[in-house]
Amino acid sequence: MCHERDHPQGQDPENTGRAGERSAADPPGPHAWPLIGHLAPLGRDPLAFLKSLPAHGALVHVHMGPVPLVVLYDPELTRQALVDDRVFDKGGPVFDRFRNVLGDGLSSCPHHAHRRLRRLAQPAFHPDRLPHYAQTMITCIEAVTGSGCPNGPWTCPPR
Repeated sequence: MCHERDHPQGQDPENTGRAGERSAADPPGPHAWPLIGHLAPLGRDPLAFLKSLPAHGALVHVHMGPVPLVVLYDPELTRQALVDDRVFDKGGPVFDRFRNVLGDGLSSCPHHAHRRLRRLAQPAFHPDRLPHYAQTMITCIEAVTGSGCPNGPWTCPPR
């Protein structure tokens, strides 16, 4: 989900709208309840709610309480949002709160810091290092749980 101010239609960021109200520039979406937006149907049956959204188009306007969001359901738009972080930079009140809690990590940092952080983290995920991580996790689990299972200590399956 993207915050409304970040969606590709270039909508006026000041036009935040209220739950249940929509301007002609907003993408289509299901009816929203005043104040709670789409929290009730999302809380009642999240999978059914999310499965119902593509019927409203490739860009679907929803409200999480008073916060307007745009959900992408088009593969090309989704790819563009994930790849072109200059256009779809992470921002808005949701990401601001996220950053306040978790800091500027890879998933929450703005565009200008992302490349530097990604290059710092990338060597840790090299395929040659992953088997060592698995063995380390097994050792830690065995230390906490005892032998791991009644048939003996856990081992990594061969590749």
